[in-house]
Amino acid sequence: MLLIVSLFLLLRTSTAVFFHEKSSIVLAPAGESNDISFGYSLGYQGGENASLVIGAPLYDETGRVYQRSVQDILRGGTTCDPLDIDLAALNITYDRTLSPDQQFYLGASIAATENFFVTCAPLRTAYGAYFDREGHKTKDVFGAYGACFTYDRSRHAHACQGYGLEQTLQNKISMGVYEYGSSGWSVMTDQAKDTMVISKSFNTPDLFYSTLDPGHKYRTLSSNSSLALEKDKFTSFGKAMAFGNYFDTEANKTFYAFSLRYMSGKGAIAFYHSDGTWKPLKSPDSPGRHKLIKPYRIEDKHVGSMFGFSLASADVTGDGAAELFVGAPAQVSDGRSADRGAVHVYSKAKSDKQEMELKLVIWGVKDNARFGTTLATNDVDGDSYPEIFVSAPFEMSGVGALYIMCGHEVKHVKETKILVSELKRTQVIKEETHKIFGFSLQPVSDFNDNGSDELGVGAPGNSRVSLFSGIRAITVNVTSKISDSVLDPVSGFSTLIFSSCVTVDLPEKPKIITTKLIVKNVLSGNGAFNDSEDAIYEIDLASNEHSLEVGSRKEYCRNITIVDASFCIVNTTVSTMERIEDHKEFNETWVTLSTLSELTRSNRFECVCPKPGCAPVLNAELRWSGSNYNTGVPDYLIGSSKFETVEVSIHNTGTKGCKSCALIRVRDLDHQLQCQRERDGQYLCPLESFVGNTTKTIEIQLVMDTLSNQESNFTVDVEVRQDCEEPGSVTSLTVPYDFTEVFHHVIINGTSLDREIADTEIQDESEEIIFHEQTYTIFNNQSFMWKNTLVNLTAKNKPYIQNFRVAIKQTEKYAEYNGAEDFLWGCVLNLAPYSITKISISTNILKKELARYLQTGNITIPSELVLELLPDKTKNKMLTSVLTFKTEMTFWHNKPLIIMISLLAALLALIIITVILYKLNFFRRKNKEKQEIRRRSIRRESSRRHAPPADDETQAQTTDTVDLSVVKEEPCEPTHPTNRRQDRTSCESNLNSAPTDNATSGALAQ
Repeated sequence: MLLIVSLFLLLRTSTAVFFHEKSSIVLAPAGESNDISFGYSLGYQGGENASLVIGAPLYDETGRVYQRSVQDILRGGTTCDPLDIDLAALNITYDRTLSPDQQFYLGASIAATENFFVTCAPLRTAYGAYFDREGHKTKDVFGAYGACFTYDRSRHAHACQGYGLEQTLQNKISMGVYEYGSSGWSVMTDQAKDTMVISKSFNTPDLFYSTLDPGHKYRTLSSNSSLALEKDKFTSFGKAMAFGNYFDTEANKTFYAFSLRYMSGKGAIAFYHSDGTWKPLKSPDSPGRHKLIKPYRIEDKHVGSMFGFSLASADVTGDGAAELFVGAPAQVSDGRSADRGAVHVYSKAKSDKQEMELKLVIWGVKDNARFGTTLATNDVDGDSYPEIFVSAPFEMSGVGALYIMCGHEVKHVKETKILVSELKRTQVIKEETHKIFGFSLQPVSDFNDNGSDELGVGAPGNSRVSLFSGIRAITVNVTSKISDSVLDPVSGFSTLIFSSCVTVDLPEKPKIITTKLIVKNVLSGNGAFNDSEDAIYEIDLASNEHSLEVGSRKEYCRNITIVDASFCIVNTTVSTMERIEDHKEFNETWVTLSTLSELTRSNRFECVCPKPGCAPVLNAELRWSGSNYNTGVPDYLIGSSKFETVEVSIHNTGTKGCKSCALIRVRDLDHQLQCQRERDGQYLCPLESFVGNTTKTIEIQLVMDTLSNQESNFTVDVEVRQDCEEPGSVTSLTVPYDFTEVFHHVIINGTSLDREIADTEIQDESEEIIFHEQTYTIFNNQSFMWKNTLVNLTAKNKPYIQNFRVAIKQTEKYAEYNGAEDFLWGCVLNLAPYSITKISISTNILKKELARYLQTGNITIPSELVLELLPDKTKNKMLTSVLTFKTEMTFWHNKPLIIMISLLAALLALIIITVILYKLNFFRRKNKEKQEIRRRSIRRESSRRHAPPADDETQAQTTDTVDLSVVKEEPCEPTHPTNRRQDRTSCESNLNSAPTDNATSGALAQ
């Protein structure tokens, strides 16, 4: 049981413990209000009467600030009362006329010194004004201008004067540029440089700075020409601020770092001198002195990553120059993750120029956690390497988590990108009863006299603040060596003295050390302890016998005798018996092992073989679990197992070998092997004391569920060496892959609906295009990953098709084609395990062209998708859509037909009326009337020319009443055929002399 407890505690210390989680003190606002965002911001006032300052910006419509002394907290004071900061009493101009529900957010930011703290209400609304050149007001401007206040030790609040709205109204400066400026989302104090900075982050970004004297007038950074010319390019400036000596390791210089965000959505960091000039740091490639200075900036290439949302500084490398930690809480590590977040670590460039280089990116591991929202640094355990505190306040669906990374480990990370879970010496604190835990962080000076600083953590989601006690660690290092050995040249066995030492370094401050160390030596190999009782011993650091003075070092050593050993490995381990779980409150005597402690050490004793007695003859044989000696090496069926084993059997047909070894390399496959890994990827497997006519077996476990189609086989190479310093013979095993099973689990489905094109749709002139879509769905129904698979999609072009568009719905990939040739589109995709990929092809069809083709019959729109999974294996799917013509237009909606029928009906009616009038002799009477009128006119004319004297009245009347008519006579037939001329003359004379009718004859007779 003791061994189990020791191993458990050893594992716990190896993952690092910086804060005492079990003894944390939880602070709450008076009244138990959970919806005021208590803990949104934190500040710490050090000095004799140290206190914690807490912001609650959602307390009523204004917001509140709370303060609690450290001594009160230690005495059990876990509730806080708000301070009296009255806007009306401070003569602060504010107005809610146009926004009666506006919350001013007092307490949104806090920065503290020993004498006072400053806090701001960035959403304070009021009326500003426009002024003309003569100083006359021309227009009132309503907006959220913000306001900041200082609170001193005498519990008096003062409004910060000389900047923002009050300054512009007093000096009659046009206020338009400050509209909705929201000054005070961030504040920073630098006691070493006697400087306080207030940011105006949004709209027209700017910064206001002054000395730490609360009554001092503020100056604006926009007076600097560089920022004045560029600030319209930013959407925010100074959301996060930090200071440190980033560039000069020898000189004691401080630079201010401010985050900014361009209009494009990319983030950057700007640097300014802190020597009172407030000039931007000049870029190394900036032009000459007579030209505009080009400022130096760190710029991020990702859009929307929130790069620069948080900043922190600390010298992790110990070279005198501070590293800059930049939070990007919305950055993603791959295309599938969301808002995991990252922290970028920048360090001074190796060149002499004042530049910084990106050394490391630490990625979050949880989606939507926003890792990197808040950053802070402080050396908690006293190892001279500052720890890095990184919050992920939205992890676990908004519960939140805090990551404390060991500065010593961060310094020695060799990779340029690493997951936070891969940092072994990282403590993760999660308070499941809180919400948005870690939104604010505040290091607090050691107030329980245990030699370690504390940490305040805000959880504004349920208005709580947790105060964690830091842990001062002891450093333990293990050293071990073989102090003496005696070799028997005949048997090859040795008797040796093995020395194991434990060195303990105590920190400066702890008064009482209660930690008990357990040291255990374990022997493996061909050997035995002479005195097994000395293998385990304890070091009680609190006892009188082994007491140490504070800040001292002591070494504990034991010698172990090992007899009859041809080879052996001695493992020394150290663990602590201090039980972390037993402490429920702050305990100033509690310590733990340091993250720098070396708790394990292995020493291998290599036997020395006398010459010429050692002459081993080695050969290797490889066999994997799916092979058969009778049928040879079959192909491995991918997907048939998660693990396979390759067994390496090494035979020694010679005499004993002492320095033999095997070099093993596994190509193109994840694997596990209990041998020492070399830098070039191969493994060194010692074959100590390899007696003749014996066999040694090495097993290699192959991980088969991580395969992809990029590999066609795996190969294991084994080189056996009689002497590890000399090359030997190589034996290889190659196993091809069979993709049959995983190939069948890839399925392509498609949807292509036939469509009826109605005549009403074609006649609709509001749209010229008919849209049609076909969708292919690729299912990968297995745990196998298909990498870089080629997808080809083809479609037949037709005269009535305007263009094609292809889109992969899981990504932003798409393509358009407007040419006259057939459409061919190719793309490379990764088919993740158990994934569904949808590819749609959209066709835009021209109505005018389509109408002509539909009249001759149905038309088709074909397409085909070909998926190249392997060079010799493909899958395809064809889709064909049929378009048919449908008549659904009614008579009353067919305007052309109505017009044609109307014209035909009118023409028919006209014909009928004409026929009826003709039948009624309408046209003949008209002609007769016209003839009668003509005749009368002729007679009148004739009477005027030939009439007798006017006194013959009777004759005139008779003449006027003569009725002339034409009588058609039958032609005169000749009386004799031989006398035709005479007959015709006679007929003519008769025709001329014949009376026309009786009336005429009567008239002539008279």
